[in-house]
Amino acid sequence: MARREAWKVMTWLQKIYRSNDVQSIAEVRYKLGNLKMGADQNPTILFCELATLEHAYSHTKGRIADDDMIGTIFAVTPEIYQPTLNLVAEPRCQPEAKPPRDGDEEDLASEWREQRYQYSGCH
Repeated sequence: MARREAWKVMTWLQKIYRSNDVQSIAEVRYKLGNLKMGADQNPTILFCELATLEHAYSHTKGRIADDDMIGTIFAVTPEIYQPTLNLVAEPRCQPEAKPPRDGDEEDLASEWREQRYQYSGCH
């Protein structure tokens, strides 16, 4: 009998703890707005934070759209990464552009490693 009732408990818990309304939209926008990235911070940390938010709100009305994700990345990355982001984003803006590639994180991480190497005096 308990097995047959488990779905009711799960439905009840999801209804209580997983908001699916204006609150979830407001929460995700607030959390996106509070993300920060320092010039010496590894970009992988930012992408992990974004992935965590994306997963947490994936089944709610607050689901993060691709445009919001890209806009957040552009807004929080330091000036030093802007040229790399522009190179990565430029092909997406063209009508005959290929689908977005998954290399954004790797591009930023490799630039971060180069900057760390350059500033450490290890020429």
